[in-house]
Amino acid sequence: MNIGKARVVRSGQGRSVMLMDREMMNRVNDLLTPREDVDPLTLVTEGIRKLANPLSGYADIGDVIKYIEGRLNAPTKEAEELLIKVIKFHRGRFVFAHGGSRRLKIGSSYYGLIKVVSDAETLGTQ
Repeated sequence: MNIGKARVVRSGQGRSVMLMDREMMNRVNDLLTPREDVDPLTLVTEGIRKLANPLSGYADIGDVIKYIEGRLNAPTKEAEELLIKVIKFHRGRFVFAHGGSRRLKIGSSYYGLIKVVSDAETLGTQ
């Protein structure tokens, strides 16, 4: 019996549900797979450093949000909120610039590029 994006089939004495839609299968897998515990600051700084332009050291904020989404299997809105919280809490660790493909409002300005201060890890440990 087909019910929308699922199919109910006989399985031994009971019944099983087979998901027929790839998107629905991904959603169920995301719900069933435990999320990896990651330090938000480490995740953001790692993403910026991996995606940064080698000459300038700046990374596009849109690419950083996509990186966070991929690492956490989180929706875009959740990734944006995490990035904003990290930026607000660790404000002195980042430098912003105009440009980029996606802009984020920080204070009264919109920025599209972000850079990690070179000694960001040592600032918090002293």
